[in-house]
Amino acid sequence: MNGKDTKWKLRIYPRGSCIADCIGLFLCRENDVECPENIDLNFKMKIVSENKIVQSGNSIFKTKEMARDFPMFIKTEDVIINRRSEILPQDVLTIHCTIRRNDGKDIEAGQFNALTDIKVTRRSFVWENKRLLQFEDK
Repeated sequence: MNGKDTKWKLRIYPRGSCIADCIGLFLCRENDVECPENIDLNFKMKIVSENKIVQSGNSIFKTKEMARDFPMFIKTEDVIINRRSEILPQDVLTIHCTIRRNDGKDIEAGQFNALTDIKVTRRSFVWENKRLLQFEDK
């Protein structure tokens, strides 16, 4: 098994998947009849900024798994507030994912880019309206 014919998808959950205040990263294996049922690979994920590793983690993809995750990969607060200029230069998040066979050989190299707009879905505010507070029944 070399993993060459396996299709992969990297899923990013900016608001978390299992844990609300952490960005979740999932490496998913496409359900493809042509890919081998059993797979044993190492993979590593890194957030990179200006050629510097900001955060990294690695895991092993075992037999018959369809996804592996880093649900607590990095805190959302670090990305948005505390380390924004370091992690999001020019508002771009760069994630490198390296997949290797357990014999140490790389799987076919490739570079892919994706663009996602993250928007605010809910806002709330308190507005004190003095005219309503002074309203009296007449």
